[in-house]
Amino acid sequence: MDVGNLPNLKQSATVLEQALKDRNVGETFTFDQLNAMSNIDVRKYRSVLESVKKAMLKHHGKLLTNLRGIGYRICQPGEFHVAAGNYRKKAGKSLKKGSEILSVADLSAMSDEDRIRTVREAGKNQLLLIATKIASKEKISSKIDYSRPPSEESVIRFLLDKSSTIQKE
Repeated sequence: MDVGNLPNLKQSATVLEQALKDRNVGETFTFDQLNAMSNIDVRKYRSVLESVKKAMLKHHGKLLTNLRGIGYRICQPGEFHVAAGNYRKKAGKSLKKGSEILSVADLSAMSDEDRIRTVREAGKNQLLLIATKIASKEKISSKIDYSRPPSEESVIRFLLDKSSTIQKE
């Protein structure tokens, strides 16, 4: 492979970030427009888009969301919760899959060290599954200050308060 002909992906990401950072919330950009802004095929080099999405959120407070088959759009601030909820749901599905894997593990066939690691991992998974179950079923409203995201401490207190009411399904 001729490495000299490969595009500079980091430079393309920086160029695209600079082109998008001052654009308006709600604006849509087709893949062709994104290709022209970055001088590469963003569908072929997806890492460029991933890098730009992270940079736009971290440095400019703008969330880019995919419009299947069309391109990307800069989300309205009121839409951020949808993206966050989607990530939480994906995490919950991954935790369930991890628990399924661990539930069929033959502990008797493992060394003591591997059995300890497996049981610890299963415990961590169960803890996180309980937290996601509470988060998906409970209305976290009465004790939350809506002027800012909840602190780690307030979420821990909430989980501890709710832990006594968890019922197995």
